Amino acid sequence: MRRRASALPPVGAVVVGCLALSGCTVEGGAIAGVGVDDQGRPVGYLQVCEGHIDGATVYHSVEPDPDADSVSNPSVSDGSWDAPSAVSESATWSLAAPDDWRTQTPLSPLEPGVEYSLYGWTNDNSWSAIDVPFTVDDLAGMEPGQVRYEAWTDDGELGDWAPVVTDVDEFVRDACASLT
Repeated sequence: MRRRASALPPVGAVVVGCLALSGCTVEGGAIAGVGVDDQGRPVGYLQVCEGHIDGATVYHSVEPDPDADSVSNPSVSDGSWDAPSAVSESATWSLAAPDDWRTQTPLSPLEPGVEYSLYGWTNDNSWSAIDVPFTVDDLAGMEPGQVRYEAWTDDGELGDWAPVVTDVDEFVRDACASLT
């Protein structure tokens, strides 16, 4: 099985340069998930399988500038948070109004028709969380206590990442199976 490299580094141009120029990736040792609270506001989830995660970022891709020399697919950060301490097991926090997570960049209003991703990262770029893509419609179709995440599906010769929606207990119990 292959581990998917997430599209957005945690912070800083150094990592962007590394990804663009050398093809290096940050090891995926966790799974990111999204859901909603009882008021329909977005919630972030992390299940750490190996290593730790220091923070998370919501981002979306934008169309590359056709006049630019780069062939990269640029991304825009829509919100970013630092965990109160390194997450080594699991974590849940409000993306709209976090209690104990420090907001680096407040969550921008999420727009219909845009695919966002939630990505977990470490300050030293030693680990990452497999990102979860989602839309406003995906969140609108969820109930509090449900988690959407990307799971590895093994359908014989080929496998791929696919979205799964489950409850929090199943996410905590089963998410790491995608990294084995």
